[in-house]
Amino acid sequence: MKLQLAQVVLQQPGWWQRYGAFLLLFHPHLKQEMEHMAQLSGTDAEIDLRPLIHAVGLPVAVRQLGLKQIIDAVGLKRALEEVGLKQVIAEFGLEELLASLTPEQREGLKQRLQ
Repeated sequence: MKLQLAQVVLQQPGWWQRYGAFLLLFHPHLKQEMEHMAQLSGTDAEIDLRPLIHAVGLPVAVRQLGLKQIIDAVGLKRALEEVGLKQVIAEFGLEELLASLTPEQREGLKQRLQ
């Protein structure tokens, strides 16, 4: 019955991307089989998690996944590039950023500024 539901979802254009996350939410043990069925049907096996995240709320999803785990997956450099270093400096303040430098980093900064 559960796999039949997955087949119905896969047969309707756009349903796998839209409802696949909800289907996996209730039947996570069928993930591999459902992804295999998606590939066989020619459907992109990647599901769109945005409807599920929208339903539970992004703050809840981030809290449960863990912000560090998300940043580790994306990469710190990419995350900071997305935000922008100017915004990071504005948020923390230049004093706090300078205070967090090691003595070697401070020395290197002094040399670059001369």
